[in-house]
Amino acid sequence: MKKLFVLLTLLTAILAIGCEKEDTPATEGDAPKAESGKTVEDAIKFANVRVTASQTTLRMEGSPKPKDVEKQLVDELYKLSFFDEDGDVSANISVTYDIREITKRDGTKALDAVVFGDIKTVGLEQQRRFKSEVRTGNAVGETKNATEMIASAVTKFVQQIDAQAQVESATPEQLVKLIEEGNTVTAKKMAIQEARERQVKEAIPSLRKSLEDEDTGVKIAASGALVTLSDGESYSKIIKVAEDLSRDKNPDILALVYLIGQMGTDESRTYLEALAGAHPAAPVREAAKNALAKNATK
Repeated sequence: MKKLFVLLTLLTAILAIGCEKEDTPATEGDAPKAESGKTVEDAIKFANVRVTASQTTLRMEGSPKPKDVEKQLVDELYKLSFFDEDGDVSANISVTYDIREITKRDGTKALDAVVFGDIKTVGLEQQRRFKSEVRTGNAVGETKNATEMIASAVTKFVQQIDAQAQVESATPEQLVKLIEEGNTVTAKKMAIQEARERQVKEAIPSLRKSLEDEDTGVKIAASGALVTLSDGESYSKIIKVAEDLSRDKNPDILALVYLIGQMGTDESRTYLEALAGAHPAAPVREAAKNALAKNATK
């Protein structure tokens, strides 16, 4: 009887355990849900925000207050995918802005604004840092006031931070996509520079297309990357870009003169000789001579 009682006790316990498991099945529906649809893993939240203005700016009538600039800055940063108020990673922001009245060569008055600073993560073994400097002025026909100009500069500052964050974490395939489809000129140029530094040969076809971009800065950045990647097939097109800049009397041709000097081809030497002997701008002639001399010593 004693053995029978022990067996019945064990059987009851086993059945109870089985029933308990059936009554509480694990389902996806019971998993904890995130409070928002935004992914916060590795996203950055701001522990400290420091926005300061120069004394000149604080004294200028109608200039924005630091607290207002801070609100715009933080609001726009939190709209980006890399930053979130509930993020796992903390960072400090330090930004300074300045705006002052300048006198142009023609004697007219204009406003010149600059916003610069950085974002630094804290508490990570490998710290992340994003920095930017944006300078902007009233274009011909524009009448932006001080507040509007700083607001515009802050937006461009945020765009540069966004581009840096995208490029920093991009795979080679993503870099190629950014070069082709970047939503700002800044994003394209940063992606091109990153492809250049990483020696991403998969980007060569996209870099060749970038030689036809509407933005001169993109063309020059792509030229630099292609020369670094030793893409001989693109050299004639790069020289064509230089010819167009020369014809338009664009001072950005100087950047291309040095790049052309690195090509070491008969075509590049012929072009540099033509610049050195006949270009109307003395700085361009001097740059071409220096490029030829440097190439001759190789």
